[in-house]
Formats: sequence, C-alpha cells, structure tokens
Amino acid sequence: MTYFDDRFYNPAYINPAYYEQMKNTIEQTNQHILQNERIMKAAHAFSDMLDQIDGMDIEHQKQLFEICLAEIAGRRRWG
Repeated sequence: MTYFDDRFYNPAYINPAYYEQMKNTIEQTNQHILQNERIMKAAHAFSDMLDQIDGMDIEHQKQLFEICLAEIAGRRRWG
C-alpha cells in the first residue's frame, strides 16, 4: 500500500476525516498554483506588449503609455 492509499484513499470512499484535517493545506496549495498561473499569464502578456512596442514610433509609444496609465488609474480608482 502506498502513502496515498494509507493516508487518504480507500477504494470504497474518500476518508472525510482526513480531508477535513488537510482541507486548509489543500486550499493553500491550490491558491499557490493559481497565483503561479496568473504570474505566468501576466508575464507572457507583458512580453507580448513589449514585442508590440518594439514596432512603434515614439508618438504611438507615448499614446500606449497614457492608455496603460489610464487603465491602471481606473482599476485602482485613483479618480
């Protein structure tokens, strides 16, 4: 029998007492995984934006900066 089988699993059911004991740890692990996924998505989106900036002239880069600033201000309710 493996550790998993011994601690958590029985072919007839999932051990509810062990689940309750481990519930906070499970939720923390899932939250950590979700945050890592969000970090990676944000990093890829930022990289894509930088790729687009490389092809812009200065005026359009300024316009993009102002649009990004307005987006940040709106989401943070700056005014």
